[in-house]
Amino acid sequence: MLLGRASECARVEAALASAREGRSTATAVVGEAGIGKSALLEHAAASAGGMSVLSARGFESEGELAFAALTDLLRPIAGDVAALPDMQRAALEGALALGPPVGAEPLTVCVAALGLVAAAAERTPILIAIDDAHWLDRPTAEVVTFVARRLHAEPVAVLAAVRPGDGTFDSQGFDAIELEALDENDAAELALSAAPLERAVAERLADLAGGNPLAVIELAGSLTPAQRRGADPLDEPMPPGGWARHLFGRRLEALPAPARRALLIASAAGGFAGSM
Repeated sequence: MLLGRASECARVEAALASAREGRSTATAVVGEAGIGKSALLEHAAASAGGMSVLSARGFESEGELAFAALTDLLRPIAGDVAALPDMQRAALEGALALGPPVGAEPLTVCVAALGLVAAAAERTPILIAIDDAHWLDRPTAEVVTFVARRLHAEPVAVLAAVRPGDGTFDSQGFDAIELEALDENDAAELALSAAPLERAVAERLADLAGGNPLAVIELAGSLTPAQRRGADPLDEPMPPGGWARHLFGRRLEALPAPARRALLIASAAGGFAGSM
């Protein structure tokens, strides 16, 4: 069980149980960066006993590569593509680079993916887990949402982690699990589990991190031995959402000048490519 996430874990487990019983579910795990969406998806995968797990992750750098994430998602069941009707088979093989491109309509690819998942689910219940869904390439996002909304009496649970307001993933019609910041006690306990800290230091760090689990873990690991003992003060409170810039900015400053220059060039190149 994830610290401070008992109710959220219970909802995920209930969705999996429904899928095992033949009732499809579609759930969006919504929250800011570092709030624990990936951890909840990992809990789902660990709890998916007796189910096949199909997983994929969106990457901002691959947003322009059509069907990049769909290829990862459907690879474990790609052997079933041959059993699809000819037009659907050709369309999906083209989309997944398993065959020549055929210029199929997007709807044909969506229907083919739906048929593929439904057929695979006849053998064993399926968990579809999508991390960073807000960064999925648009064609994959369209296929995933199409499939999720049209599964009803199949043993399939769809779970997608998404940041609010980011990207093009449309979770309309999905159940929503909205992850909030951990309370002070749970955040302090997480800090204590991440590094050997004095209790007062853990409580102060939990306050600095604003209850964001990733911030708690990363900040705990960044403290000096003196700070962990409480001998040196911690930094002043950071503005909301500013922990990543604060922490990784310090790490960037510690790098040699050539490494900082290389990262700056890579970042600029990535931003330029994303605007093309």
